[in-house]
Amino acid sequence: GRGGRVAVREEVQPQIAACLQRAHRVQSQRTLLMVEFQNLFEYLQSLKCIAVHLHHLGPRALFYLAAAVSDFYIPWSELAEHKIQSSTGPLQLALQKVPKLLGMLTSVWVPDSMVVSFKLETDPGMLVRKAAAALRTYRVHTVVANLLHTRKDQVLLVTQSKGPSPPAQAVDDGKPDTESEVTDGVTAGQEQRSSVDFTTQVWKQQELEEQSAALKQKGCSQAEVWVDTEEINRANYEPYIERQLVSQVVAKHTQFIAHRQHQ
Repeated sequence: GRGGRVAVREEVQPQIAACLQRAHRVQSQRTLLMVEFQNLFEYLQSLKCIAVHLHHLGPRALFYLAAAVSDFYIPWSELAEHKIQSSTGPLQLALQKVPKLLGMLTSVWVPDSMVVSFKLETDPGMLVRKAAAALRTYRVHTVVANLLHTRKDQVLLVTQSKGPSPPAQAVDDGKPDTESEVTDGVTAGQEQRSSVDFTTQVWKQQELEEQSAALKQKGCSQAEVWVDTEEINRANYEPYIERQLVSQVVAKHTQFIAHRQHQ
């Protein structure tokens, strides 16, 4: 509105007021820490740093990995330091696969915590199978699977089951099972460009080798996995599906904690 004022329709004022009250409560109680990142390298390092610091919480920690990380990237060592000149002719870019750290997260950094990952597809026939592949390969506990054209109204929660539903054949998506090698940009980038202000300190190559050996020693099962699927449809009174989704994930986390305490 004029003068920087925000006008809210009368019929939604109670909901907006409740949201603002919750936001003020979170800020006053200091129960929300927002860590900003601007690129892939900062995200990977922040994830590792947060996981290491939350390791002691065990099953009480929940990792909800909703960030849409690119599947391809340019390694840090191959990035141009200065502006690319158009006078050099046509530009050709060779993209590399982004290293997956889910295996490190579930097997090394926070093996006792609950990890929820996301899977977005365009082919309905591949959705559950690709989610099953994530359960098998990275040993996450729940996969939020959705289709590009229905993601705002419908999602599937895919979890591993003991049966007797039909097994979902995990699909090889071309990504290694133990993707513990972090990009040479993460390991060597700080040496080449010390002026870059990373969120956390770049971990050393020796540490990566030790973590890689630990992950390979644990191994990942290549067998088929049995899965349960829970469909969540956006309610008519909900503008977004996220609140319903988060509520279901929190409920699963509560069950996860109870199960671990009885083990």
